[in-house]
Amino acid sequence: MQRLFLSELDGASADSEAASRLAEVRRAVQSSQRCIVITGAGISVSSGIPDFRSPDGLFQQLKQKYPSSVSNGRDLFDATLFHDPGMVGLFYNFMGELRNLVSQANCTPTHA
Repeated sequence: MQRLFLSELDGASADSEAASRLAEVRRAVQSSQRCIVITGAGISVSSGIPDFRSPDGLFQQLKQKYPSSVSNGRDLFDATLFHDPGMVGLFYNFMGELRNLVSQANCTPTHA
């Protein structure tokens, strides 16, 4: 397995170095049988799916919708929430709402 991190390009000293690294990524993808790309949640914003941390992102929406139950977004992504039936309900409501957002999203080239 070969791991290539595009974040390494941030420190590229010249365009030729960046081009060389991108060519390396292209060759690795073309020669692979499987490819996984890990991105941040922000990659889906242009399709209509909010990110997590922006001022109008999912975490802020959760805090506004459930002010007495959710102090931050991590509250719904911590395994201990399954000890509290109320939080379990909030988690599944949130997942249902997120599913609806995703189903209404516009497909972008990054999702193809």
